[in-house]
Amino acid sequence: MIATYLPDISGNILRRLYYKKKLKYMGDSCRIYQGAVITHPQNVSIGDYTLIDRNVIISGDVGVEIGRRVHIAHNCLIQGGGFVKIGDYVGIGANSMIFSATDTIHGGKRVGPTIPAEYRNPVFKKPVIIEKDVFIVAGCVVLPGVKIGEGAMVGAVSLVNKDIPPWKVAVGSPAKPMHACMHLRERRCGGKSISTGDSVYESSL
Repeated sequence: MIATYLPDISGNILRRLYYKKKLKYMGDSCRIYQGAVITHPQNVSIGDYTLIDRNVIISGDVGVEIGRRVHIAHNCLIQGGGFVKIGDYVGIGANSMIFSATDTIHGGKRVGPTIPAEYRNPVFKKPVIIEKDVFIVAGCVVLPGVKIGEGAMVGAVSLVNKDIPPWKVAVGSPAKPMHACMHLRERRCGGKSISTGDSVYESSL
């Protein structure tokens, strides 16, 4: 699609018009920047005020659901082979990759799309859930079946292969929860419980 690579305001306008028709849902005031590619757009939903930065690849496949006011920074990959759900107010740093499907060596057969199906291990698929207010710093990899809890932060260049509890900072390869970040919860929620939906932060946006 020509509009994918058009720069500046004209490109942004054309991409918005194109994806408004193609996506399963596209909210108000979304921005999709130059070089971003969305495959199987009929399986992709993007909430209000979300920003998809340059050269991001979103593979709709089974499905990708992105919430409100999400920022996906440049050169990220969101692979929806097993379904990906990204909550509101999530930030995903540059060069991060989220996989909900992947080849596996388990089964003893060969891997890869060039191998005939009868000689190839089945692709492992499992949903990835990223709850609201999560911050994934640059260069992270998230593997199938992972749930990252509300308000958690994943440090740069981490490999997430297990669930991260809510409001925890996790770092490393594999990523391990190191300490709580409840002070962030207090700042974002105005001292109120975020689960009730009545926080100052929630109502102001």
